[in-house]
Amino acid sequence: MRVKSRRRRNRRSKTRRRRQRGGSGNCIFVNWGPAIGLGNQLFIYSAAVRVQKKTGKDICLFPVENNHHSSTDYRPMFKHAKSVERTQDMMQRLEAAKKLHENEFVFYGNWDVEEIASSPGNIRLRDTNTPGYMDGYYQNYESIQDVIPEIRDELVSQLKEMYKDTPVKEKAAFMHVRRGDLIGSNEHSKPEYLQAALKYMDDIPGVEVIYVIANPAESQWCKEQNFQTKKQLEWFIDPDERKAMYVMSQCSAGAIISSSTFGAWGAILGADANPGSTILYPKVWSPNNPKAVLFFPARWIPI
Repeated sequence: MRVKSRRRRNRRSKTRRRRQRGGSGNCIFVNWGPAIGLGNQLFIYSAAVRVQKKTGKDICLFPVENNHHSSTDYRPMFKHAKSVERTQDMMQRLEAAKKLHENEFVFYGNWDVEEIASSPGNIRLRDTNTPGYMDGYYQNYESIQDVIPEIRDELVSQLKEMYKDTPVKEKAAFMHVRRGDLIGSNEHSKPEYLQAALKYMDDIPGVEVIYVIANPAESQWCKEQNFQTKKQLEWFIDPDERKAMYVMSQCSAGAIISSSTFGAWGAILGADANPGSTILYPKVWSPNNPKAVLFFPARWIPI
């Protein structure tokens, strides 16, 4: 019995070491830099899933370090991937892996999954800490739209199970407020954009309730704006990003998003799956870089 027990322990130890090394097969490495929030993680992960569909290789996710958005490790939510750590062996494999994109402007969706479908060995997505404007973030709806339904099913089912005791009203939309690092630089971080979007929603008959989604640091500012709308406002102020994402995913009637990938994914997981919904987003996504666009579906409405 002791021999069998040792064998089982040895097998478990080998499995654990293999997992920490990224497995015995070739990997698609995702080495996101520090301070990558959940919204950006979802864009990058979706890009990796699209590559996986072409290559059949495992996705290996390194941890996000120094994330000021949240200390939560979201990697267990990503069921197409496995979590790996920054061991010496793993970093050597990462450095030796073939980079998928030597071209610039990955942020704008300028990448072709076909070019790497036959790449041998380990490969890696462009890092988010690569020099250049937003390289490695893959913030582009069109470039990942083929896998969005699968990602949506994967995440929403998990969120429903996690927050099954959190009710969300029917015929609901949400308004995600993001100021933070945008204060003073972006027009849509100001109340004028949010009020204009609420006025647009006043004429949408399928929307009865609008959830105002904000983190606790923004809650007082939001309430001081005295937003005017014919709809019923429900306040959702919670530091739990997954819970906020769940509430947004359940608002199938519509969405108002700031220039935030977190809010964009709330709409992608929820209202975007309903062709009759109304989704509003800022016409200028980034005033500091007007060329930065996420190429949302044509039915989404810029204001």
